[in-house]
Amino acid sequence: MPNDVIAELSSAAIRACALGLIAFVGLSLFRVRSSAARHATWTVVIFGMLLQIPLGSGIPAVRFKVLRTASVAGQQPMAKMARKPTTAVAPSPANSRSPESRHWISPATVLAGAYFGVMMLFFARMALGLWGLRRILHHAKSLPELGGCCFETAAFVVPASVGCFRPRILLPLGWRDWDAKKLKAVIAHETAHTR
Repeated sequence: MPNDVIAELSSAAIRACALGLIAFVGLSLFRVRSSAARHATWTVVIFGMLLQIPLGSGIPAVRFKVLRTASVAGQQPMAKMARKPTTAVAPSPANSRSPESRHWISPATVLAGAYFGVMMLFFARMALGLWGLRRILHHAKSLPELGGCCFETAAFVVPASVGCFRPRILLPLGWRDWDAKKLKAVIAHETAHTR
């Protein structure tokens, strides 16, 4: 794997960790207790971490030197080795595999693969969550008597608010059994979340 790719991945990982550390220290210093503020902060941190590679060109790089792999003394190219006549030698018990049959994976390749694997898992989880939420919103029944943003769904057992640009309040099927005071309090609470 080219060293510049490894350097870019390492730089992105350091920036992502720094972003998380800044968020943690900021929330601790300012003693933020609001769950909505904490949730919004960590959501921004996760999006920032996931966007390190695509938007890496606009973010300052963390500079450090990546060491190149050194070639082994006396190692010959594979083409020259194939032309040499070979003699049968009994393998020694300490080293039963020949150097030609070993395939080493560098730690940098493993690190890059793990980084991309975890990043793809986060993207897949986010995509599945958004797809599931879209299905729930598609099947939710509008409640015009409660306002244009209230919907009823069997998928939720507690009230919830979803959406950013077109927020919606989702109520469980049992909302009709609530008294007017409880219903008003629930809608006010969820409206505060959307704000």
